[in-house]
Amino acid sequence: MAEPLLRLYPGPLEACPLEGRFLAHDLRQRGGVGRPFVYSNFISSLDGRIAQPDPVSGRRTVPPAIANARDWRLFMELVAQADVLLVSDRLLRAVAAGRHTALIDLEADGLEDLVQWRRQHGLVSQPVLAAVSRDLDLPAPDLAQRYTRDILVLTPDDAPAGRVAALERGGLEVVRAGPGPYLAADDLVTALAERGLGHIYSLAGPRMLHTLVAGGQLDRLYLTVAQVLVGGTDFDTLLRGPVLDPARGLHPVEVYWDGAAPEGAGQLVQVLEPGGR
Repeated sequence: MAEPLLRLYPGPLEACPLEGRFLAHDLRQRGGVGRPFVYSNFISSLDGRIAQPDPVSGRRTVPPAIANARDWRLFMELVAQADVLLVSDRLLRAVAAGRHTALIDLEADGLEDLVQWRRQHGLVSQPVLAAVSRDLDLPAPDLAQRYTRDILVLTPDDAPAGRVAALERGGLEVVRAGPGPYLAADDLVTALAERGLGHIYSLAGPRMLHTLVAGGQLDRLYLTVAQVLVGGTDFDTLLRGPVLDPARGLHPVEVYWDGAAPEGAGQLVQVLEPGGR
């Protein structure tokens, strides 16, 4: 990963090392428990595909044509700075069933420099996991054995007591986070912040991104656009949900050009924030 990024904005043009680029943002200095800092990250093809179904497993994954180790490194630098990773209950079920390789694990992935970064900043080696679930259909004992930190399940206030008790017996913590049937962004963020989890990294996909944007709870979006046309008729794009009225504007904080990946194309790495933040 020796080839540098080229910073396009703000000027002047400057070559920057890839490794450490997002760590330098030091998100620990942004927000906190009193004012949570919520961020998310996606990689997209030039024609807007962030995920497509795998032809063998049916699981929705990043298109192979755009997935690359350089973007993954930046992704993991954002993981390193989080108190909590907000994920989907679908991901947890897929991991437990063997349809997904593993949960994110800085130590297991051999990213010792990122583990050390967390320790130097007074953090334990792994962020907490938090999943949003209405039906609470999760294999609790299996999940609790697969992750070295707490796993929280955020659910509406009227969640069935029997299912809540079953998950808690299995080693998960269930948090009733607000009225249903769908939890609002401010309720989700408040529930996490009340547990001391002030730096929230959403990995939960386009529905959750829509919830956060619509609820005014997204502070920063990291978006890599691979300069590749993928095509296909079954795909996910950045948001899934009702039309936003008014539409939400984002402005660039930093923009980089990465000519080293994907091979033969390159990618634009953007750091974006809502206006007025």
